[in-house]
Amino acid sequence: MTVSYVNPNKEIRMIGGLGPLQMLGIHGGMSWKFESLTESTTNIIFNYQVTGYMDGGLDKLTPIVDNVQNIQLARLKALLNK
Repeated sequence: MTVSYVNPNKEIRMIGGLGPLQMLGIHGGMSWKFESLTESTTNIIFNYQVTGYMDGGLDKLTPIVDNVQNIQLARLKALLNK
């Protein structure tokens, strides 16, 4: 993905496709927003939206992409909470 916007300590935005989505006629946008809750705690809000065309529809890939992202986010959470 390509970083398209950075607001330090607040938000990062990226555009592009992940994994198998890279080779499809799609456009994806990802954002990571950071909200400071306390001096040592930050809430991270993650969003990834994809639009475009795939023969048979993108809906078939939604559960797969969601599952992979949930696994990766769980790993990130585990690392950050050590």
